Amino acid sequence: MFGIGYNTKIVGNRDVSLKMLFDKKSVIDKEIGMTDDPQESIFLGAQYLGIPLRGSFTEAELSKIRKLFLQQKEWVGAYSDTQQGYYLASDTFAVAASDREIIVRQMLQHKNIKFIVLPEGSMMRLDNVVIHASTKKDAMIYKFLEYLFSYDVMMHHAKKYCILPTVKNVYKNLDTRYIGVDDLYPGSNSFKKLIIFNHGLTQKALNNFWIQFKAS
Repeated sequence: MFGIGYNTKIVGNRDVSLKMLFDKKSVIDKEIGMTDDPQESIFLGAQYLGIPLRGSFTEAELSKIRKLFLQQKEWVGAYSDTQQGYYLASDTFAVAASDREIIVRQMLQHKNIKFIVLPEGSMMRLDNVVIHASTKKDAMIYKFLEYLFSYDVMMHHAKKYCILPTVKNVYKNLDTRYIGVDDLYPGSNSFKKLIIFNHGLTQKALNNFWIQFKAS
């Protein structure tokens, strides 16, 4: 899940929103942490601009998003996929666009670090296990899958890496400290805000968009 991590010591009682990433007047302490992933960035940019998140983007829409990113460059202190938690914990930035699990790992150590599901909705990602159609070792594969999704293994990974477990009884028994959001469960208001981002862009198109932007 992708959203915004923030440092309560710096943010205070201000409402955390996309404005803190894209509106210069709302930026705290002059700089922010921004994701270095084109898909995540486009998701946030489209949300801020009010561009629909389902279906293919037009060239005009992508141009608007690129223009937004070029303006944002002025107050981005760092583009990163893995260091956002460190930036918040070290008081480098007040807010950072980040994956939930990166922020939650810092939340376990620092009470002033928080993660928010965006009011407009946060991007949800699903991991898949793919089995090649030509495999002749189905029994071994399913035995391995049973191991991966067993209670003890899933609980271990959920606590160590702060991933969201897909096994119901693991999720039910997992301490909310490892989830980072109080009411994040199927059917909850926060869960209803999660969005599967169907952008219609190929990986090549995403890479080209990001390379062109970064080179500008």
